[in-house]
Amino acid sequence: MKILFGSGNFIGSNIMCSRFIKNAIGHDIRVTAYYRNHRYLHCIDWCLDALYSTNIGDANYFKERHGIPGPYVNHEMSDLIINDLLEWGPNLVISDCEMFSAMVAKAMDIPLWYCSPMLQLNGIEHEHNEIKAKTMKSVQYMLNSLPEGDKYLVYSPLCDIAGRPFLKTGFEWVRPYSEPPNEITSENIDTSIISKGIPEGSLVCTGETSLVSDCIYAEKPLFISPNPQESEQVLNAQLLEWYRVAVNIGRPKSLSFTKRQAERLPLPNTKLSKQGFGFLDERLV
Repeated sequence: MKILFGSGNFIGSNIMCSRFIKNAIGHDIRVTAYYRNHRYLHCIDWCLDALYSTNIGDANYFKERHGIPGPYVNHEMSDLIINDLLEWGPNLVISDCEMFSAMVAKAMDIPLWYCSPMLQLNGIEHEHNEIKAKTMKSVQYMLNSLPEGDKYLVYSPLCDIAGRPFLKTGFEWVRPYSEPPNEITSENIDTSIISKGIPEGSLVCTGETSLVSDCIYAEKPLFISPNPQESEQVLNAQLLEWYRVAVNIGRPKSLSFTKRQAERLPLPNTKLSKQGFGFLDERLV
């Protein structure tokens, strides 16, 4: 199968994309992605950094060319990408809630699957308060702006915890790929303060879904130290704390603060129920 994967503009999306490519053996997968965090991808077939525009003259590209409303994009660059894609002829678009790849699916009239940890924001049916972080407002606007998809796959290790939350109608769980966890996180943060203030044998990460999954499937207590400007990290940190899978420790600047944060909640529940939800590549059969 020929698959276009639309990687989102947040830190963990390229990690997720690289793991999908590694596991989806036998499929021809090409990628639209952002240069950010590119080290996780061997190749970005179409780089999106310069595609989006604030020029009012770029407002009607998808309406003029394809008869559907869409975002402001550079007309010339969009033509080049879509002409390449028409020549290649993908059978499926999988979008990590990335707008341009989703619009391509609509313009080319091919199936569109959304598979993303960001779908946790509007796909989970829970009794907790809404996440009020400023970064979530732009994410919610983006989710509401996406064209209708054929599948909505919530990419989250919450699917395998005991007492997992329910999903709203139309959303499905998909199990994230995981690897043995590393001690080093994907960001340059000082973990020495954190490691000295949390119980021995615990793991710490910055909150990207792939890194969170690595820790959770290792079934060890997890502490998350999210960057407040990174929506994926903030979302995972809050949700995993609500469901007692991890402790959101913030960005501590002292050992005493770290210890207070670590003692604020009980140790995370590391028990997995493993409900049998399949991986993304298993949905392709």
